[in-house]
Amino acid sequence: MAEGTEGVQVGKSSLQSGLARKINVYLVRHSERADEVKDVSALQNASQNLTALDVRVDVSDPPLTSNGIRLAAECGKRLKGLKNVKFETVYTSPFIRTLQTASEVAAELEISITPVLGVGSCAAFVKEVGVEKVLRDQYFVNRRAQETICGETKIMDTNNDALNFRESLESILINMVKSKSPFDNALFVTHREGIYDMIQDKRGCGIDWVWGTPEYCGCFVLQFKYIDQGESSTPYKKWKLKTPRDAFETMDKRYNREKKKRCVLMAGAKKRKRKQPTEQTQMWDDGSRMFPGVTRNIRS
Repeated sequence: MAEGTEGVQVGKSSLQSGLARKINVYLVRHSERADEVKDVSALQNASQNLTALDVRVDVSDPPLTSNGIRLAAECGKRLKGLKNVKFETVYTSPFIRTLQTASEVAAELEISITPVLGVGSCAAFVKEVGVEKVLRDQYFVNRRAQETICGETKIMDTNNDALNFRESLESILINMVKSKSPFDNALFVTHREGIYDMIQDKRGCGIDWVWGTPEYCGCFVLQFKYIDQGESSTPYKKWKLKTPRDAFETMDKRYNREKKKRCVLMAGAKKRKRKQPTEQTQMWDDGSRMFPGVTRNIRS
């Protein structure tokens, strides 16, 4: 878990004028996709597992690898270990890879998951075909398939509001404020594009993204501030990035660490293979060995 995410929690006592609240938003990218690994059999095996469960398989909705399932569970353990940070549910994109990730995370946190169309609206596929077409074609897996994928994890009703990613997050967060939810933190499992969008959006954090690709299960913490003084004024909404930028979890950092490790290992291997200098043996003119400390009598 990135540094700076632990204990990011704001109380409500100082923001009780009207409806006023700060909520910490944890954005987690889904785990390792089966179609983005070098092992071509990973996608085939993961897809066969879905087929065996009678869950539809689609090229635009790839599942996780077995390693991805493990990484998602580890992510849940890290989130569970954060001090004074509790979540009510895991809001998740309805794609299979995000459902699988959210299910593993929720199992560790012992909470439910809530599929939200808007949380998946940032995905490249949805941006390409449009939210309306996705809804019209009933593209995402149905409730039975969701339950099959998520196993023992409790699944709440899917939110199918046709909103973009930022609007969807704000709708959920504002509802938390208005309903006076006791939780000061909200957890979303989404896609890399959603993380880009929220950090770069001028109505989000307004910071240019220059850090490469978010890591699988990488966690980025934002803060949403909301103040509503009633009908006489327009509600105030403000996003702020909480995770320190040098603590961003990205694939580029992992690749650089692995590259550095490989270089160190290669340098060590070359050093070991380097031929050690052999001891030079001094010889007399007639070919006999000259031993240190031994003087040969030479007759004229």
